[in-house]
Amino acid sequence: MIDHHESGHLERGALPIDSSRIALGVGALAALFTGITLWALWGWEDEVSLPPEEPRLAVSQSVPDTVTAPESAGPAAQAPVPGDRALQGRLMKPREVGPLLAEEFQFRSSDGKLGFARLRSALGGERMVSILNVWAPWCEPCKREFPGFRALQDAWGPRVRFLPIQLGEGDSSELRAIMPSAPYHLIDYVLGGAVQRNLVALDLLSKDAQIPITLVLDCKDKLRWLHVGEVHDMEGFDRVIKSLTEESSTPYCAAPRPVEPAEKSQSSQERCGNGRCETIEGTEDCDTCPKDCGCRPGRLCSRQAGGRHLCIDEVE
Repeated sequence: MIDHHESGHLERGALPIDSSRIALGVGALAALFTGITLWALWGWEDEVSLPPEEPRLAVSQSVPDTVTAPESAGPAAQAPVPGDRALQGRLMKPREVGPLLAEEFQFRSSDGKLGFARLRSALGGERMVSILNVWAPWCEPCKREFPGFRALQDAWGPRVRFLPIQLGEGDSSELRAIMPSAPYHLIDYVLGGAVQRNLVALDLLSKDAQIPITLVLDCKDKLRWLHVGEVHDMEGFDRVIKSLTEESSTPYCAAPRPVEPAEKSQSSQERCGNGRCETIEGTEDCDTCPKDCGCRPGRLCSRQAGGRHLCIDEVE
């Protein structure tokens, strides 16, 4: 039998033992927590990545809806926006189309002669407005707009030329009665069309665009007007042509000053443009230097065997 006095002594004696164990446990936990805290703080920069910098909004320079051309550039015009075909049918800022002018087409002259010539040559050298119309004999909308163009020609006079560009083969003789008068009828055998290919490259035309396609070049052979599909508003088209013909009296259309003899260089490239057709070493002809060796009105610079170009009236 256990003595109550002894039992009470044992219970009171056990208290210090339990307190020491608790103190040791609390100390160990505190040390562990301190170690974890120090480790976390030490590796904070390596383990925690900073939030990414908020991206800045790119500020694009807006394209004006209209541009005011300088006095030497003729009247104000619409600026072509890349890929934006909403400008079709409206006068645009002069646009260089050098690669298109260098394209070669087969031509058929009014007397039936066939040959190959660059578009630049077919445009002549005269500073006048040129209408290029891409069409095909199987294209009904093309045929429907021909009479409208023809009816306007009398008022335009010699300041405007019309050049139809036919896609592929086909007899157009039965359409001559309704087609506008043209010095040449050009034929395009390039798959998809040379004109379309160049306009797509300029981001002015979609790859699936349908014909007819009408382009208007100004007195400096720069693109000023583009329309895809049949032209229905002939009155509006007439206003565009008249506006461009009025530029002929502005400095924009003035012919460049010929190079004076004292300024003439021995370089064939610099020699071209001096007002004299110089066939020294065969470097100048109606294609390489149309400024000096261009064909007379009604004649066309045609590529001959061997690569040289001659006016068609010089072909033997």
